[in-house]
Formats: sequence, C-alpha cells, structure tokens
Amino acid sequence: MKLHYKLTQHADNKPVLLFLHGLLGSASNWHSIAQYYAKDYTILIPDLRNHGLSEHHAIHDYPEMGADLVELLTQLNIQQCIVIGHSMGGKVAMQLALQTPQIVTKLVIVDIAPVVYQHDFTEIYQAMLSLDLNLIKNRQAADQGMAKIIKNKAIRQFLLQNLVRQDQQWFWRVDIELLRRAMPNIGSFEDSNQYFNKKCLFIRGALSNHIKKEYYPTIKKYFPEARIETIEQAGHWVYYEQKTAFLTLLSDFLRD
Repeated sequence: MKLHYKLTQHADNKPVLLFLHGLLGSASNWHSIAQYYAKDYTILIPDLRNHGLSEHHAIHDYPEMGADLVELLTQLNIQQCIVIGHSMGGKVAMQLALQTPQIVTKLVIVDIAPVVYQHDFTEIYQAMLSLDLNLIKNRQAADQGMAKIIKNKAIRQFLLQNLVRQDQQWFWRVDIELLRRAMPNIGSFEDSNQYFNKKCLFIRGALSNHIKKEYYPTIKKYFPEARIETIEQAGHWVYYEQKTAFLTLLSDFLRD
C-alpha cells in the first residue's frame, strides 16, 4: 500500500515525530501542530489508507494500517519514531506500538482508548452521500446542502476537506461506501497479550466521552506506563479546540 505523506528534511540528529489523523481526515489536519515542532524534529505525516491522496483498498483494519506504516518507515529508512495519533489514528498508533515496539520510542494517543466502540457515523455518511455532485457549483453550495443534516459548521468544514474538484467535476476523495462498511473494524480493538512498556501519554477532552474513566484499567493493561491527562473545555478535537493547552502537554511530554 503506497501512502501519500509529507516529510520535512530528515536529519540524523533530529528525532522523528509521526502524526496520524482520524477517520475522514488527512495529513493536513496536523499541519499547524506539526509546524510548531518542525525546528527540532523531523516531521512525518501520512494520509492513511483510503484517506487523502493515499491509495484505496477494500481492507480497512488496524493490522493492515499498522503494516502500511512499517512499510513506509522502512522505505524512508526511519528506524525509530515518536508516534502521535488522534481518534482512528490513535488506534493505528496503538497497533503500531503493540506490534512493533522497537520502532516506537514514545506514544501519544489523543482522545481514543484501546476498547471497542459502537461508532454511529450514519448522519455524517448520509450528509455526504446526499449531495448531488453533478449539481454542485462551489464549496459553499456543498456546505449549504450538508447543513440540512449536519448543523455543526465546524464538522461540515472538516468533512468538506474531502471534496475536491478535477476537470470541472466535484468528487469525494474518500470512498464513503467502503468506509461505511468498515465501521465495525474502525470501532474495534483486538484483545491481545501484547503490551507497550515505554512512556505513553493519553490526552482526553473533558467534553468528550471517548476516554471514560472506566477505560483507564484497560489502558493500563496495554500501556502500563501511560499517563492520562484531561484538557478542559475540549471535545473530541482536542488539539484544534484547545491548541495552546494541547501544545503545552505535548511539549512537556516530549521533553521528559
């Protein structure tokens, strides 16, 4: 699987930060956060399979996405990295750390836990599929069309990053039907006897229910060295909603 990626100049004396985006996102989601660390770190941000400019494949599960990253890191001759993942990307990051702990030196997981979720993206997929792309004249018209189903403008703007135009025709660069069918895999987390015993930080949004306190023992089962920190006034999009607080936590962890 060939992944599209963004990579700053790789220098031997700079540790590598690998950022992983969430469902229906892309590498650009991490741009402003990654820029903050570009001076002191090599930055690698891929589009995960079936997202952004990366290739599409009928299989969309965490073992395969973890294998994609191992292949990419091997291709780039990156032997170790610090991995930071949000939501679905957080589960990919956990998969990578548990499968190949020799690659991951530190782990940062943003608002997701190693548990099974019953994600309901029905409304989101419905809104995206409701647009007649042959009739869409511009992005504003697409936003207005989706607003009939999704009232939150920030969510619409996030989703519309996947709407692109080529040869006078609008199209979704994600395979919506493929991802909809893959939701059981995306919500899953396979139980195993593996664990990652290096430094690990879980960051949760106080207004999000993705990392509940009853999940803490499961986090500690797989990641015994994990610290769990809460950012107030933040929902699931922690690093976007409370950027300064997120950067403070992340920077302290990277220095530790």
